[in-house]
Amino acid sequence: MTRQHFFAAGLLATAISLAAPQMAVAGECKVKEPTSEAIADALKIGTVFDVQMTLLAQEYKAKTGKDLRVVLVSRAGQDMKDILTLRDTDRQGRLLSVRHIVAHGESEVMPGESGNREIEQVKREIRKAFGDKTRQSVYSHMGMLFRYHPDGKDEEEGVQHWYFRHMLRPCISDEQVKKGIDPNKPELYDEDIFRFFTDDPHELRAQILVPSHDIQENLEKLVLPKYRRENGKLVADNSIPKSFNGKFYNAAAHWQNKTEANSNQWVMELIAAATQPFGRVRNRAEAQDVLAKTGYRPMRALLSGTQAMANLPFASKFAPYVRLHHDEQPAYGQYAIADLITTLSIEEWMKRNNWVELEKMVYVADKTKPLKKADPRRQNNSYEP
Repeated sequence: MTRQHFFAAGLLATAISLAAPQMAVAGECKVKEPTSEAIADALKIGTVFDVQMTLLAQEYKAKTGKDLRVVLVSRAGQDMKDILTLRDTDRQGRLLSVRHIVAHGESEVMPGESGNREIEQVKREIRKAFGDKTRQSVYSHMGMLFRYHPDGKDEEEGVQHWYFRHMLRPCISDEQVKKGIDPNKPELYDEDIFRFFTDDPHELRAQILVPSHDIQENLEKLVLPKYRRENGKLVADNSIPKSFNGKFYNAAAHWQNKTEANSNQWVMELIAAATQPFGRVRNRAEAQDVLAKTGYRPMRALLSGTQAMANLPFASKFAPYVRLHHDEQPAYGQYAIADLITTLSIEEWMKRNNWVELEKMVYVADKTKPLKKADPRRQNNSYEP
């Protein structure tokens, strides 16, 4: 290991130790036991969100004459400040390749005595020439919200509640890993509005996208569990949505990777399937073919801070759910440029194809602050009437 690698490893260890509380609850995994503050925050945004869904359903009904059945919801889980969106087209609207972006950055920096260019200088040039703050990604995680999810029906009150289905990796303890539980296996979660927002979001902020009615109907068929009766009991069949899960959860999965997947990729591939007649798209390969034909483009980003540490020594020990492969992301190793599946890239792809009918934002300003523990040395034990 070189001196630079030792230095980088030290930086990584320091950064991880500082970022650990944020990373564990930043939306990369499903929190099993939310904190009291997270529950309070979920009640705040969940209450506002529920009201907004009622208003949105009324607006949709007035516009289309149809009932709103499915929406796409993105939440501000992870802090995205270390991810700078890069422009993907030039001034004439032509697509830019990673090679073009890197070549421009290198052409602006003179080689040193060794013939190499200073990496940070090249990155500054790339940031200056291609940084696109008008398209800054805000939301880190997307799920699907269903009006007629079977788990959302309250039999006693006869009320049907909105209910989520989304994919994440579970938050697993070291003890569970020792028992052989895979910490990187994607899982589906079905939960109400309030539970969806308990994974300690960075901000109490959400975006709602209403897809076209045909896509809504197909998403119901593709994503909702199907129940059949076996030996007098109802058994859920999740074979279709789970076929889009992937075998390994990778937060930085490439959009054409058929083995790895992340939560946004799961949603995106099912949307792709839902744009076609039901039954035509049966697996991830076919969904990715639709994505290519309909002009999907991942969000090209310049990473910094903890986001740019996936290639450093021992990084996989701290964040095994982040993998950047050189053959898929050739500019990451040197310049920390990666093509990411983000909620922004899904939104832009859908809007380019005119698949979004309505849009709404939900925001609650103040997060709940954790209570400070009292210092026993400052406690006054004297009695004053």
